[in-house]
Amino acid sequence: MNLAGGSTVLKVRVPRHPANIVSGVLRTFIALVSLGVCVGGVLDGGPVVMLAFTWQSNFMIAASFLWTAWALFRDRRTPPEWLAGSAVFYIVITGLVYNFVISPGSFRVGNYVIAGLTGSDIAHVLIPVAAAVVWLVFEEHRRVPWRYIGLWLTYLVGYLVLIIGLISLVPGVRSPYPFLDVGVIGWAGVLEECLQLLIAFGSLAAIMVATDHWMPPRTFISEHDRFDEFNKRLAARA
Repeated sequence: MNLAGGSTVLKVRVPRHPANIVSGVLRTFIALVSLGVCVGGVLDGGPVVMLAFTWQSNFMIAASFLWTAWALFRDRRTPPEWLAGSAVFYIVITGLVYNFVISPGSFRVGNYVIAGLTGSDIAHVLIPVAAAVVWLVFEEHRRVPWRYIGLWLTYLVGYLVLIIGLISLVPGVRSPYPFLDVGVIGWAGVLEECLQLLIAFGSLAAIMVATDHWMPPRTFISEHDRFDEFNKRLAARA
């Protein structure tokens, strides 16, 4: 790339990185599997299943990963870190809540089986693990500021308020999760559960940001945003 400034022509070359293609392929595969499970679940259970955080987080990771893959393939700027990081954060929450808060198998996602895995296995275990691994191994790090913790938690608070309000005010709307069922555990129980979950999620967000700061910015197998690299090289030569 040539930048002309008066009589000076500055040449900055930014090489293409094979890791971008590898990561793009993995992200595309994960996104399509996640999207397929979501679409199958909605067709199986109707639009009301979108109240479950499982679907929202899987749709988020599918959209984020497809956007990132497109950017890596086309040499475009990757999604902003607040969006890319939040999608991974929310899908990890889906996996943790399913496996440690509610009993695995009690919350089913469709009745179909793919390669020996149920829709629940894919949405609650396979996709969260795969997304976390891609984020750790291929993502560029030291890009997530601490203030994002509050941003990520804001969506969760909004989700909890919305779901509890719908359950309480709209006849026929049932809680997608037992810890949000006011009719079973009462308002005090729901509020206590929500507070405990938000504390746990805040701790998880802090761990994620700390991990991002601890990891090296880039490795030989990590993605390379060519726009960021160009800006850094340009600044170094200025």
